[in-house]
Amino acid sequence: MADGALRRWFGRHDPTWYATHRAVRAGIVVTAAFALAELTANDGLTTFASLGASALLLFVDFPGDNLTRAAGYLGLTVVGVVFVALGTLASANPVTAVAGMALVGGAVVFAGAMSAAIAAAGRAALLTFVLPVTLTGTAADIGPRVLGWLLAVALAVPAALFLWPPRNHDRLREDTAAALADLADLLGSSGPVPADRRDRSAATMNRLRATLRSTESRPVGLSTGSRLLLQSVEDVEWLRGSIAGAHRADGATGTTGATSAGGGDATTARRLGTDIARSTTALLRAAADVLDLQAADRAERRRRLDDALAAHAGLRDDIKAATTAVLAGPPGSGRAQLDIDRHWHTVAFAGYLVALTVAEVADADARPLWRRLLGRRPAPRPGLAAAGAWTAARQLAARHLDRESVTLRNALRSGLALALAVAVARVTGVEHAFWVVLGTLSVLRSAALNTGQTAVRALLGTVVGFAVGAGLIVLLGVHAPVLWALFPVAAMLAGFAPAAISFAAGQAAFTVLVLILFNIIVPTGWTVGVVRVEDVALGCAVGLVAGLVAWPRGAAGALRRTVARAYRDGAAELDAALAPLEPAGSPAAGSVPAGSVDARVQASLSRLDDAFRTYLAERGSKPVDLASLTAVVNGALRLHLVAVPIARLTGAETEPGDPVAAIRSGGAGPAVRSAVRLVATRGEVLARRYRRIADVVAGESDVAVRRWLGEVDGPGASEAAAAAAGGRPAPGDVRHVDALVLDGWSAHADGPLTAADAEALARTLWAALYLDDLEVLAGGLRGPLARVVRERGTVADPLQGRPSTAPAAAGTAPAGRT
Repeated sequence: MADGALRRWFGRHDPTWYATHRAVRAGIVVTAAFALAELTANDGLTTFASLGASALLLFVDFPGDNLTRAAGYLGLTVVGVVFVALGTLASANPVTAVAGMALVGGAVVFAGAMSAAIAAAGRAALLTFVLPVTLTGTAADIGPRVLGWLLAVALAVPAALFLWPPRNHDRLREDTAAALADLADLLGSSGPVPADRRDRSAATMNRLRATLRSTESRPVGLSTGSRLLLQSVEDVEWLRGSIAGAHRADGATGTTGATSAGGGDATTARRLGTDIARSTTALLRAAADVLDLQAADRAERRRRLDDALAAHAGLRDDIKAATTAVLAGPPGSGRAQLDIDRHWHTVAFAGYLVALTVAEVADADARPLWRRLLGRRPAPRPGLAAAGAWTAARQLAARHLDRESVTLRNALRSGLALALAVAVARVTGVEHAFWVVLGTLSVLRSAALNTGQTAVRALLGTVVGFAVGAGLIVLLGVHAPVLWALFPVAAMLAGFAPAAISFAAGQAAFTVLVLILFNIIVPTGWTVGVVRVEDVALGCAVGLVAGLVAWPRGAAGALRRTVARAYRDGAAELDAALAPLEPAGSPAAGSVPAGSVDARVQASLSRLDDAFRTYLAERGSKPVDLASLTAVVNGALRLHLVAVPIARLTGAETEPGDPVAAIRSGGAGPAVRSAVRLVATRGEVLARRYRRIADVVAGESDVAVRRWLGEVDGPGASEAAAAAAGGRPAPGDVRHVDALVLDGWSAHADGPLTAADAEALARTLWAALYLDDLEVLAGGLRGPLARVVRERGTVADPLQGRPSTAPAAAGTAPAGRT
């Protein structure tokens, strides 16, 4: 009975054994470092060895494979040596100590914007300056302190690299590869899909979702590739739903990729649907192969993925050419050939997006080591411009040397708080000044509210730890053998508690650890615990004051604003993409300069990526589950990735000879003009809808929140999505603009279209299909948005978890996780 309860407890709190492995490493290494350092009888060396080992094992865990992690630890070692020396020299004078802490604190936090590796090293790097700058010393103390740090490195780094190294880097890739391989099997099936194959695919997707959920609460930083894969889970879900819908539609019509079995005319539609399935299957299998980290021929696999992407793009060009040829024939005579089920269009597009993401992940993983450590990004997706080293540096400065930059705000806040903590410790003359600064560092968050909540938990945990530690000392005394026996157990608890239980439990365990440690060095009894409680309280107060003074709203607020801006800019990009369909002289035709919108969208997406990474990296609980938040963030990127091909189809950069130019001049035929009106009108509606999504995310309008959670433009998104999942249009549903375009072709064309009109109509038809994808995306965002803006039955400020005055929509259930 007890064993079963214990297993269930560990299954809930430490399902991947990450905290347990970390605790065992800490118990072994910190104890060994402390014991070896004690042999030198040098208090400075002992302090830096024991606390340095704790920092290396508990404060930092670099993302990526072991080679990348080893390079990260090497860089941290060098930085630590420099910081120990500089901190010791600065400690001689209060002014230099405070100024140096402000400069180093701000610089370390700001540098974290460059890469996940630098961000992961931040707290440990700060500790190597905090310790020497608060323990007053001279140049003669630099040697022993550096030796203590190097002893910690020599013991802790091999343990971190080879003793149960974290596998989330590999697991995310393995689970994504398995999901893609299963989807390829589903897509490549001829005839009805066997139930066992569907069950296997569902189980694989559940495992991928579980990996996503475990990533949400892990303290390990995410590499660029892992972050891209995390964001791609939503696209994989979209692809799986589209494949299921396509198979259901085929089962209802007895065709493959055709919505009608209308004799010979349907042959082309069936062939094109089969070609889409075959091409997307090859694309998914190539993508799954690329994610195999153990493959010896990874470069060859990456080349095969490029070939599959090129073949897939070529197939889409072939389909457009076939569409143009049919439209140039007798009106309506080839209608069945054009009735390729809309699900197959979505399968082709979603598969292409997933494969593009995997290609970008492979490029991120294949970057030279120095590029990974410095955060130089791989070649971007189509539609996003590449940047050289100097350009990348200027872009980084432009993004972050701005008053709206969450990175700049965090850097200034951290520098201010840590410098203030050093100043307070100097003025008050506390016995262990570094505990004051560490107290500030441990509670400081990007939002004042979170800082205050964390400060309360830190104080509560410290008091509990003091009570436990003091009780042990009173009961057992300060006899060295007893304390040495307790020390590894306390070190393991300090490693286990914050990851598996709570931040407060971690503070309690660490307080017990330092009580034992300092009583081994100098037996003073339980009174050292009183000093720690006082110092931590002082540090928490300093952190809270700094959080209130310097931009109290935090990373969540910045992410909310950047998501809303990205949606608004994406809606403007959609307007610009459809502007060429407007007649010359109309207000919309020249109202949106395509070039300026493209630059603005790229800047928005870059800021969004930075804000999302900062939000994920911030310690502490998140008010919204990661899957819902990722879906909302991804929606802005998908909006851009759909607007780009629409712009190409409509000829946003059209030249005088382009067939779309006839639309502007008014020279197009009635079938084309009718189609253009339909597409342009639907595009305007969708742009408004995505601006409304931006309003919901931004929390600027309670009316917008209520309208989104209640009704939306046109038919309800939930009904439309349910109908789409069943492979049929909802009654009265105007989402399927492509069908209306074809109806207009049959009704308005008196004879065969001219070649220019046929191509213009074909482009308009495919633009309509992309608009259908955007409509489905908007419907799919309904659930994640509701979970983002609603908390426990009340509408909450998006991404902040703060209730607003808007009531929850009637008939909607509260989110399961917040």
